[in-house]
Amino acid sequence: MWSATWPKEVRKMAEDYLQDYVQINVGSLQLSANHNIVQIVDVCQEYEKEAKLGRLVDEISSEPGAKTIIFVGTKRKVETITKLLCRNGYPASCMHGDKSQQERDYVLNQFRNGKTSILVATDVAARGLGEWVICIGDSLYKYRVALGRRGELPDWFR
Repeated sequence: MWSATWPKEVRKMAEDYLQDYVQINVGSLQLSANHNIVQIVDVCQEYEKEAKLGRLVDEISSEPGAKTIIFVGTKRKVETITKLLCRNGYPASCMHGDKSQQERDYVLNQFRNGKTSILVATDVAARGLGEWVICIGDSLYKYRVALGRRGELPDWFR
């Protein structure tokens, strides 16, 4: 059994299904935020999210060369938000599990090269891609886990 995180549910499953299991920890067991990241948490109602997203994207887009990744929980919501952004004139593209590898490579290449400055993706794509990251979701636990992975930006992103 392998897990990048070890919440009590995973530990319980290991105890229930594995005999004499061994837990190997790399690094701290404390979940902590990456200190290279500025966090702003804005708790809001579902009906407020679209307007708040628009204001955030306007603000971020005013910075020259800014790139933004928006993480959402479902493929359907990825498509909805991407269409909304494109309708409002923002250069947005999307990536999720229903896209072919060729489509994903194309989208990432467009993002790398600055042809698209906004990438909307499911949290599966959350590993180290973003400078400006907007998480639209319903789970603070998922947000904290994803946050712990970020901070080292690939050279092509700078």
